[in-house]
Amino acid sequence: MTAARLSVLFHGGGKLYNCGLLKICSGAKAGYAEYVLPDTREYADIVRWASIFSRLKGLTVADAVHCVEQNRTEWGIHRTMLAEAALTDLAAHIRRRDERRHLGGIPLERSFLMDCSRAYYTF
Repeated sequence: MTAARLSVLFHGGGKLYNCGLLKICSGAKAGYAEYVLPDTREYADIVRWASIFSRLKGLTVADAVHCVEQNRTEWGIHRTMLAEAALTDLAAHIRRRDERRHLGGIPLERSFLMDCSRAYYTF
């Protein structure tokens, strides 16, 4: 697995909260996690608040998960949950890529599966 690259996108959500998206990349795959934070002094400087994620840069997904677990207390609940969610999403995308490679590159998207199925049931 290749090293992680990080992006934190910020969108001012209003007077009561700030929202954004954390993107963690590994190769061509990315994991995302959305956040909604109170519009308080603690979260006002998004660069300062998000700078802690730079510790994940260059780590494998497994090492990044371990780093988040080790720093849980220091990072606090919001950053910990955000990093865990983005890493979980990234791991799922990597796993799907590896499964496709194992199956000979067969695309497993819903539209492909529907086209190739004899019957399906939706609810």
